[in-house]
Parts: sequence; structure tokens; C-alpha cells
Amino acid sequence: MEKIRLLLLGLLIYSALSCTENILTPVESELPVKLYPYETIYDAATFEERRETLVNSLPNSAFALVSTNDIYLRNGDIDFEFRPASNFFYLTGFD
Repeated sequence: MEKIRLLLLGLLIYSALSCTENILTPVESELPVKLYPYETIYDAATFEERRETLVNSLPNSAFALVSTNDIYLRNGDIDFEFRPASNFFYLTGFD
């Protein structure tokens, strides 16, 4: 029994000494903090580039009308949380 305790203690000390990651020093990030792992953060230049691509793909004397979703009722008196249409958000970035 004593040999098992010494072996476990040795493994614990070895694993603690072999850890190379410094968990005490905070990592500074240049990007804004995300609330959820699936969120993607874009800057205004990204949306401007997308709108320019759309405008350049249109023929002369044409225009694009991009609308967003309406507010939907959930139970007759409670609205769903508003979510813009994907195309509208892709071009404008407006929530």
C-alpha cells in the first residue's frame, strides 16, 4: 500500500512539474471578447466591402432592395426576440 501511495505522489509531482502552460499570466487579446464561442466579430470595413461588392455586381440603372424580418408574435401577446434577416445583417451589420 505504501508503494502505491509513493507512486501516486511521484506521478502527481511529475505532472505538476511537467506542466508548461503558465496559467497565472493573463493573455492579452487584440480582438473584442466574445460572449459565445460561435460569435464572429466583424469591423465596419468588412460590411462596407460587402456592400461595394453588391453594388459593383448590379447592372447599370439597377438597385437592390434588402429588407429585414418583421417582429413575430409568439403567444398572441409576446413577441419573439428580434433577429434581422441573414442577408440584411451580412450587408449592414445592424442587429
